[in-house]
Amino acid sequence: MCKLIDFTAKLAEKFPWDNMEKEADGTIFKGVFWEDENELFWIRLNEVLELYKEKAPLRCAEILDFIGRHAVERSDDITLCHYRNSCFAGLTLQYLESAGKQNMKFSMLQCLIVLDILFEAANQKNKQLYEHGVKVVRLLKLDNISVVDAELEKKYFRGYHYLWSNRQRYEAVGARFGLL
Repeated sequence: MCKLIDFTAKLAEKFPWDNMEKEADGTIFKGVFWEDENELFWIRLNEVLELYKEKAPLRCAEILDFIGRHAVERSDDITLCHYRNSCFAGLTLQYLESAGKQNMKFSMLQCLIVLDILFEAANQKNKQLYEHGVKVVRLLKLDNISVVDAELEKKYFRGYHYLWSNRQRYEAVGARFGLL
């Protein structure tokens, strides 16, 4: 627990901590979703990120994604499975919503995160989270979506093809962004 609190202190000191993915030891987040004592970590982390909700909401979402990947011990996989945790997904959505309201550019991966949260909320019958996700989707504009890392985003796009309820829409989006 001390390492997690130290992480939030370091994050507060170094935000936006652009090299966090290289510097931070992701193993400290192992099991962070399931251990009750880690509630303090989530509170402290949210306090730190909340300061940057308007200024750098997409970086806040990236930091949460980094933590989530390591929390489920699948940091090297093409996975969004950490968004099954509805509390974590809700926390992430608030930053993505802030970015959408500001008309910020989203990467395709960030769009897939929103779609995955919607998918998981529907599966869990979590109406509140689902409605929040729909609100964020409505803020997304195709002109504000770009492919940042083509190779990585192709893998995610193909791996998460089931997030589209309509095959034609999936193919149209994939063709538009060169992801098929």
